[in-house]
Amino acid sequence: RKRRKVGKAKRTSAAAAAGAAALNIRSKQLVVAEQSLAIDKHTPLVTHRNHTLTEEIVLLRHPAAAARRDAAVGIRELLQNHTTTLLALHLSELLGGVLPAACDDDAAVRTAVIAVLRAAIQPLGAVAFAPHAALYVAHVIAALTHVAAATRHDALALVEALLLLPPTAAVTTCAELRRR
Repeated sequence: RKRRKVGKAKRTSAAAAAGAAALNIRSKQLVVAEQSLAIDKHTPLVTHRNHTLTEEIVLLRHPAAAARRDAAVGIRELLQNHTTTLLALHLSELLGGVLPAACDDDAAVRTAVIAVLRAAIQPLGAVAFAPHAALYVAHVIAALTHVAAATRHDALALVEALLLLPPTAAVTTCAELRRR
């Protein structure tokens, strides 16, 4: 009796008699999900590291504190280079991604986030900031009541950043902060 090799399929008697080989062709599809090859990064809204705003916001949730700080610095670079475009089109995405990092465990990350928020709030008017005031106040309250004393201390800089707004918007937002 002839021994079969491991992994070889047993031929049927008709195929063995004819000497025919089985020609089953299988193909797989290559899926490229949001890789740098699939995204056109030749838009003017990129950092010197060729990261977009969305990529920098994702990096704000990175486990390493240095990566989170670099992401905040990258967002600030975007704000310095493209202030009007970024604030006009991506303000909700920007504030929604940056504000949670205001309660970060690392002091360098909090400092970089505060610098980003100052750069974002300063050119805004009362009308542009009004829809985002509740979100801002919620994160300021979370930072002011944080367990870590250093985070509570840095939260005062978030309140101070509100003073960069026009007086009517700052008063309205601070009144909402006091009410809560």
